[in-house]
Amino acid sequence: MCKVFIDTNIFLRLYQTNQENLNNIFEDISKLKDSLVFVNQVSDEFLRNRDKIFSELINNVIKNKIPKPHVTSIIKSLDEFSELKKAGDELNQKHQKLIEKLKKIKDDLDTDIVYTKFYELYNDSALTVYERTDDIIDKAHKRMLIGNPPIDDKKNTIGDQIIWETLISNLKDDLIFITYDDTYKNHISFLKNEYKKRVDKELSITDKVSSALTKIKVKPSKELIYFEKYAKTPIVSAFVNLRNFKGWFLDILDIDIYYEDGKELQIQPHEEVQFSTALEDTEFTKKGDEMYDTLKEYETTFKNTISSILNREGYGEVDINAIDYDIVEYIPPED
Repeated sequence: MCKVFIDTNIFLRLYQTNQENLNNIFEDISKLKDSLVFVNQVSDEFLRNRDKIFSELINNVIKNKIPKPHVTSIIKSLDEFSELKKAGDELNQKHQKLIEKLKKIKDDLDTDIVYTKFYELYNDSALTVYERTDDIIDKAHKRMLIGNPPIDDKKNTIGDQIIWETLISNLKDDLIFITYDDTYKNHISFLKNEYKKRVDKELSITDKVSSALTKIKVKPSKELIYFEKYAKTPIVSAFVNLRNFKGWFLDILDIDIYYEDGKELQIQPHEEVQFSTALEDTEFTKKGDEMYDTLKEYETTFKNTISSILNREGYGEVDINAIDYDIVEYIPPED
């Protein structure tokens, strides 16, 4: 029977998808239980990197706190400023609640659905979990010193080597190795040859869980196909974050934006909103424009941050005006 191994980075990337999709994706992975194997190194890597992910999330939210604009005494005397200040205070309260919620999820493992689903799978008695041994660690260290793959010049740890040595020391079947780590794909000839020599079976390397499901004649869910096609791409994650950021901001300010031919046309309050100060249409439009100008400033800062991240990750210079936060809504999952 062909065995399936899913690398840690696949599970960590699931922190980018929503809860409904998570349930379906883990259901798909569970269909591989009869073939799935784990290495306990994966559990260690998951926990280490989970903490890192949440720490980065919390720090990013803290750093992106909405700044207070400098205003004159004339502006402070206007009724519109009072409304704007109230909205800003509400936004900062939401911002603080978001930080507290992220800290709670980080510290309370039971509230983290990715963690919960991962360990339900990892601890399932139907699965085989291989333990690393001192002998395997010695072999992994030797691999790194020799320079044999899997190896990444950017890493100073031997986690990949431990996983590989553990698998080839225990398996006696064909293997589908699922990972986003390019060190495996970039050395596929070497690894396939070594697997054939040491295990006398075939190795295939992919970045798609759906490939393993297809192998056992199980149709993957639309959510899994969507996740595999788009969620691993940093720029698509940037689109999602921008879209959510804008919607979150406008929802707090109780504002709707109307579109015509894809362009923002006008700003109006939600129908159910009752302002404490009566404002004429022209006054509200002015107030809405001021609020929206503030939003655009934050949005531009956010886009610049994303552009810098993408550039640092090797995607080159990115035109921030080409980053469209609505694009994800027009990419349906494949049938």
